[in-house]
Amino acid sequence: MNGQSIAVRGFGGKGYNGGPCGDLMVRINVGFHKHYERVGNDIHIKFPISCFEIMLEKELEIPTPYGKEKIKFDDKTRSSSKIFIKGKGFKSIRNGSYGNFVIHPEIYVPKINHKNK
Repeated sequence: MNGQSIAVRGFGGKGYNGGPCGDLMVRINVGFHKHYERVGNDIHIKFPISCFEIMLEKELEIPTPYGKEKIKFDDKTRSSSKIFIKGKGFKSIRNGSYGNFVIHPEIYVPKINHKNK
């Protein structure tokens, strides 16, 4: 989609000798986001999650462009896992279908201070 041009018919400059208006050409430039990455019609996010949240099979809220989604992470979750939320990506301009929202869990071990033991 980045760099694509879309023609808006009839909204360009006036035509010669009273002819119809031309087309307005709109160029699309997609900016970067600090959390999301676009791959085709899919939206990807790297989501940090502690190993304790996975062991406790916690249900966490994941921020999506469409609002928060609750996802339960179980003991099968790995850093190489991909979790898909169907239909929460970008709409295809070709066929109207929606891409997916893809979560890449980034598992970490939290630092434990002596007060929390």
